[in-house]
Amino acid sequence: MTRFLLISAFQLLILSSVFAQIAPTDSPYYQDGSYQVIADSDASINPTVFTFRPDAQAGETFPVFFFQLGANGIGSSVINENTYDLYLEHLASFGYIVIVVNSATGGFPNGAVYEDIYDWYLDKLSDSNHWMSSLANPASVAIGGHSLGGVQATAFLENHQTEIGGIVYFASYPSQGFLGIGAHNVSGYSGTVLSIAGTEDEDSTPAE
Repeated sequence: MTRFLLISAFQLLILSSVFAQIAPTDSPYYQDGSYQVIADSDASINPTVFTFRPDAQAGETFPVFFFQLGANGIGSSVINENTYDLYLEHLASFGYIVIVVNSATGGFPNGAVYEDIYDWYLDKLSDSNHWMSSLANPASVAIGGHSLGGVQATAFLENHQTEIGGIVYFASYPSQGFLGIGAHNVSGYSGTVLSIAGTEDEDSTPAE
């Protein structure tokens, strides 16, 4: 009888733990936003630019979010331009233009690819024949990235602090450099900063 009661108590504990968590399909973030999303690409520059945008009505404008991929490890190719599609398309459905900074390679964090993609954006912004000129709100621009992508975003931010309204770190943080050399100094940045990391992530802590 004692053994039966112990097993039952254990099972009850497991069940109460499981059902205490919200079911993924009940999450307010499970459903997409009110906009249908148009996925697009432009191979006129290298790397190819990938975008997600709301299928909008005439006269609507939207904030712009640049996102750089995380970097693949040596000999790995698991991260590519489509790895984050689920999340980026979901964001676009809530009324955002998402521009993918399509680089998943390592290297020195100088924000070079970010600069190239941003120049592409400015060019399209001034082109009356491109959808960007009518849909993008140049006064509402944020950047971000996963892991090394967030580090690269910070490198870009150093030279564009007054143009960028916010930066989002996905398991990332500004580079501290090597022995202080090459560290990113954004101490004067007055925009919004959001850091997102897993509770068991020991590499991207709030202190970092």
